[in-house]
Amino acid sequence: MGIKEVSKQYFSEKAAVCHYYGTANSTFQRYLLGDTVRYKKYFYALRPLLAAQYIEKYHTAPPVLFDDLLKIDLSEELRQAINELLEVKKRTVEGEENPQMSVIREFIETETARQKEIADSLEDDHNKDYTALNRIFIDIIT
Repeated sequence: MGIKEVSKQYFSEKAAVCHYYGTANSTFQRYLLGDTVRYKKYFYALRPLLAAQYIEKYHTAPPVLFDDLLKIDLSEELRQAINELLEVKKRTVEGEENPQMSVIREFIETETARQKEIADSLEDDHNKDYTALNRIFIDIIT
């Protein structure tokens, strides 16, 4: 059994959701409360929130690519807003401030609060038996 297969035994939904919640909340609080925002910052909140939703639905590590995260169920209104954001972002100068996109801002605010509740309610699911990881490590270094 390789490291990829073994690592799946150590994926913690609670740790991942807490991480993604923290990242999204920090971005929201620091960069997305004003009347204007840098659109790139939306992605710093959207990606972790979509990753947390993926974990909630599939109980496994989420994909890395943003396009793959967009394959989960989203409201048509949010999907259209994200597609618009992707298009506008292509034409936006780095660091440029733009008006809030209300659909995206509301999703981030609502979903961040929801993911906080989920993170708080999840039980600690860390695998504390490191035997399989130790075996892989020893195999690699010998």
